Amino acid sequence: RSAAMRNRAQLLRVAGNAYYRLGDAQKTMDYLSSYSNQVGDRIAPADAYALGVTYFKQGMMAESMRPLAAATADKGELGAEAALYLGQARLSEGLHSEALVAFEMAATQQVSKPVREVGMYNMAMLMRSTGQSSFGQAVRVAEGFLNEFPRSSYREQMASILTESYYTGKDYASSLRSIEKISRPTESILAAKQFVLSRMAAEREAAGYDAEALSLATKSIALGNKGDYYGEALFLRGGLHYRADAFDASATDYRAYLATAGSDRDAANLPLAYYRLGYSLFNAERYDGALDAFREYVSRNNGAPELMADAHARIGDCRYMKRDFAGARESYSAAYRAYPSGGDYVLLRRARLEGLAKQYNEQIATLDKLIQDFPHSRHLTTALYEKGRGAVLSGKNAVAEQAFNAVIKKSPESREARQSSLQLGLLYYNTGRTQDAIRTYKRIIDRYPRSEETAVALADLRSIYLEEDRIDEYSAYIGGLDGKVTVAPSETEQLTFLAAERKYRRRQADARRDLENYLSRYPQGSDRHKAELYLADLDYQAGNLEAAYARYTSLVGNAGLPEDYKIDARLRLGRMQHEKGEYKAAMRTYQSVLDTDGAEAVRDQAVGGLAEAAYASKDYRAALAALDGLPKDDMPRPLRLVRAKSHQALKQNAEALKEYTALAQDFSTIEGAEAVVMQAQMEMEAKRLAGAKAILEKFIAKSTPHQYWLARGFILLSDVYRKEGDTFTARQYLESLLNNYPNHDDDIHEMIADRL
Repeated sequence: RSAAMRNRAQLLRVAGNAYYRLGDAQKTMDYLSSYSNQVGDRIAPADAYALGVTYFKQGMMAESMRPLAAATADKGELGAEAALYLGQARLSEGLHSEALVAFEMAATQQVSKPVREVGMYNMAMLMRSTGQSSFGQAVRVAEGFLNEFPRSSYREQMASILTESYYTGKDYASSLRSIEKISRPTESILAAKQFVLSRMAAEREAAGYDAEALSLATKSIALGNKGDYYGEALFLRGGLHYRADAFDASATDYRAYLATAGSDRDAANLPLAYYRLGYSLFNAERYDGALDAFREYVSRNNGAPELMADAHARIGDCRYMKRDFAGARESYSAAYRAYPSGGDYVLLRRARLEGLAKQYNEQIATLDKLIQDFPHSRHLTTALYEKGRGAVLSGKNAVAEQAFNAVIKKSPESREARQSSLQLGLLYYNTGRTQDAIRTYKRIIDRYPRSEETAVALADLRSIYLEEDRIDEYSAYIGGLDGKVTVAPSETEQLTFLAAERKYRRRQADARRDLENYLSRYPQGSDRHKAELYLADLDYQAGNLEAAYARYTSLVGNAGLPEDYKIDARLRLGRMQHEKGEYKAAMRTYQSVLDTDGAEAVRDQAVGGLAEAAYASKDYRAALAALDGLPKDDMPRPLRLVRAKSHQALKQNAEALKEYTALAQDFSTIEGAEAVVMQAQMEMEAKRLAGAKAILEKFIAKSTPHQYWLARGFILLSDVYRKEGDTFTARQYLESLLNNYPNHDDDIHEMIADRL
């Protein structure tokens, strides 16, 4: 009976606490560990504290962590002190993320200032040594410390940490808010602000918000040259200006970047800056400057073969525009040698030069090489058309007829098909086949009633009927068209449209007014469809989504509009249908792009839209089928994520995990951040808890700019601890997230509440 009495829980508890007060560590551990084993998680914080601190002081760090975690349930002084011990114990065991959570508990409890001071200091030092800072913690901790403890012996260290945290933290918005609170920032703080603004601009650019990115980059540049990130902001803004067709502004930024880089030939973006400067000047039709820039890029000879070939091709284009045809041909040949497997464009350009030089046999031979070596080239239709033109000019009518018919058969809805039809009509007429010419012109008018080629076909048809004295027959034919055909535009109409188009391209404020005026004055104008497209884009950019949706829907449904004119409208409509949740409609729209002749240049974009819409509609097999058309090893990251999630939804876990693992190598991207969480989720579901924990601890330690997925990582790590039976640590992660996660508009706080 005495042995049973000695093992009663309450006696073990009393004895353990007595020995704790007497300083007998061994007996404290013997009695309180036995007591803890009996009561489990129901142990009182004070008893857990005595056991955990005793283990800690004996150097038994691993054993101390569970009772110290239980002691942190106390929300007063005892719990805060337990959190300090727990943080040190976890730190000694290499558990950096868990240590940070413990120090945070000590720092945020409403207890004595010395405890909070030590907790905040330990947090800051740990974040400094590991680079770990979630949701702007490092900035807030250093800032709060300096405000609360102005006379602390740690003050200088914390001031230095605050500046460093602006560079190491991934929550740039929090860093910027902190910097802007400083009334008299030092030069080092201004340099940090330039860095933060530059990184925020890069984030917004990556997310597709170019206007916001441009504003942030401009603010960064306006601070002046504060260091390395001044050049980074110039380089970034140059690209944003280029995408907005502001080529002069783009060239100015790239030149400023190059001037900033100076003689540093190892600057990361230096060669690419010359390449992009060349394109900016080329598109601004400043060919001398473009030629110099592309030559500078080529002289560095360190680019990928594709880029080197492209630069040689642009040098050829510049020489061509300067009428240096021999030099242009030499450059096109250099481009072909640099990257033969991508030489279809330069073969096409070389053939055009041979045509200009009236070397038609050489031109046809070059085009035949393109057609034979690149059967899937997006320039194939153009090459066939150019071959037909060269054959006409060299008197090879049979070759020309064959080439033009090949264009019409391959891409019947393309611009080249319309032009080939015109050339065939003229060829038939010139070789005495008048009836074939008439049938060809009528086919153009019937098939492409809204096209510019129809106006030419009508004029040629009228000439034939007049020459053959069949004017009554022509009049009857015209009468039968019943207004379906657009009349040839007057010079005034064309000038009106061109003026409006120029304003649209320059994004002038009165572009909308002029486009609407054009449509009002010329409701059947030949450029009506372009004006509608431009207005739809202006509506979309201004957020008038319903108006944009209506215009795009009308355009793609216009039976008389040539199919190649509808490509851009369909791409935008597909995106809007996706955003409206009309996933099946978006799938049909993107598929219609893929079915359109002349859509080769946007094929990957349409495939991506189709796959994303299929995934959103839970048609996972259709998503995977769409992506099969893209190269597996060079697929854009967003589409690779769609592929991973589609495999996961179909329970094809091995394939999904392979994709997630590859994407998770870089979780600075939003796809990589999501992939890390999904990868860890799959590990947890497979009951590989240690693997899941290792993935998430690395993710949290290194952090990511994508705060939502970082928060999801915290929640999932809490779930892993709960599955392991460590409910105390699981709760600590949730409470840390509750205190730090700033966004209340998503589902994170709801997920925290459900678990707590």
